[in-house]
Amino acid sequence: MRYLRTFGIFFIFLLTASLPVLADVSVEEMTAKAESGDAKAQCSLGVWYHFGLFVTKDFEQAMKWYRRASEQGNANAQFGLGVLYARGQGVDKDEVEACKWFVLSAIQGNKEAVPERERLTNQLSPAQFREAKKRAIAFIVHKENNRKPEAETAITKPTRKEDEDEDEERPAVKPPETKRQPPRETVKETPRQQAIPSVPLPPELATLQTRAEQGDIEAQKSLGQHFETGKDVPQNYTLAALWYRRAADQGDTWAQISLGTLYVNGQGVARDNVEAFKWIAIAVQNGGTWFGSNGKDFVRDMTPDQINEAKSRAIEFRPQKESPK
Repeated sequence: MRYLRTFGIFFIFLLTASLPVLADVSVEEMTAKAESGDAKAQCSLGVWYHFGLFVTKDFEQAMKWYRRASEQGNANAQFGLGVLYARGQGVDKDEVEACKWFVLSAIQGNKEAVPERERLTNQLSPAQFREAKKRAIAFIVHKENNRKPEAETAITKPTRKEDEDEDEERPAVKPPETKRQPPRETVKETPRQQAIPSVPLPPELATLQTRAEQGDIEAQKSLGQHFETGKDVPQNYTLAALWYRRAADQGDTWAQISLGTLYVNGQGVARDNVEAFKWIAIAVQNGGTWFGSNGKDFVRDMTPDQINEAKSRAIEFRPQKESPK
């Protein structure tokens, strides 16, 4: 998966929850909205300065706008702020402060903040971890006017690996250390609930495939990731795209982002910026967050007509649950 799991590789991310931002709002208009106190506009402006989208890259400006949105409780901006502190971009590197913002973002439901929160809390010393938690509690007390016990309750979910919350959504498998070469075959658009060729699978995955064929979204995503990463099966981007598409058509944002990323990179499908933008936009509009290694060039290389076409496709999309076979 192309979600941010470590800071060793540079990923570009789009945190905006409104697709028209990318095509219909000028920098001046976005700045005016941000100055007026619009938290979403502030977060969007932070993203633009963070990655040089439509403006010159400026980490200090990104920090400024992320912070203003974060102080209003915007979970995406809190995540962005955590990234800047963790990397020391536009501010002195401070992993305790980064952990604080990842914690605050995660407790609001930002699933992309969870692995970064855990990575840091398992990396920090016990004293540093307690300090990060203390700062997060203080923020909640101040912002929400809560008493300290209520604020502590809000962040009592375990953040260390040994206390991991079993209910936390996680990828079913982890990418292997080495990758096999992707196959050359690609597929075109996949009709909804298209039958996918069965391939020999290890016994432990046979049940997973049966569930996926019956329309189980979690099984479809998991099977797609197995084929994408080559974990326990021969790596096959074509089958990964087919299974991600089945889950994406049912409205799953995780699968939509996975499928969109395959379109960005031309893995298992013909490279198609319009289709990539469509799937990523649908996911982002419904609360997903996208990270992609080629994201900057992908967005900036699109023409206005291509963006408008992607928007039209996204607007026309309607999720459709599969009927069990």
